[in-house]
Amino acid sequence: MESGPILTVINDLEIRPVVADDIDALRTDLETKYLLHERLRRIGAGSRGELLVAGRDGQLIGHIYLWEEPADEKALRANLRGVPLIMNLWVDPEYRRQGIGTILMEASERRLRLRGHRRVALGVDTENKEAVRLYQDLAYIRWEHGEIETHRDHFLPTGHFVTTETCAIFVKCLTETARPPRADHHVQAL
Repeated sequence: MESGPILTVINDLEIRPVVADDIDALRTDLETKYLLHERLRRIGAGSRGELLVAGRDGQLIGHIYLWEEPADEKALRANLRGVPLIMNLWVDPEYRRQGIGTILMEASERRLRLRGHRRVALGVDTENKEAVRLYQDLAYIRWEHGEIETHRDHFLPTGHFVTTETCAIFVKCLTETARPPRADHHVQAL
């Protein structure tokens, strides 16, 4: 199987850009696989963004998408002009609560910082308490404009449709001194 260049190795977890074969290897639902294929298609067509995967022992166990295009939502475009979004963070349920989501987030933040971005934002359903806690632990601050209706794409074999969901928006300053890796993480940037 073809794979992209490894960007980071933390302990035995590799973070790298996705290639098409990776998406089908992820143990996620079919709708998410169609969404990821669409994200990869957009990147191939020149969209600014990056889809990263996390792998361990040859198995892909997580992904995250960095959206560097203007946001679909008017409130985000008005209040966070030029700020990239982190989307579609997912970790295989068998591997959750092992720090993999944190590693994917921190690798994404490093990538965006290297590209000159000073801030990053994300939206999350406030009922997803575990995700909210993760983002707050990573120094994301809830923005002052309240919750917004966000655009959610659904890609299925029968076609594409859009729904909305109410999300809290969290923002992080990337120019602060980066948090050092956890003591149990051995980081090797490649």
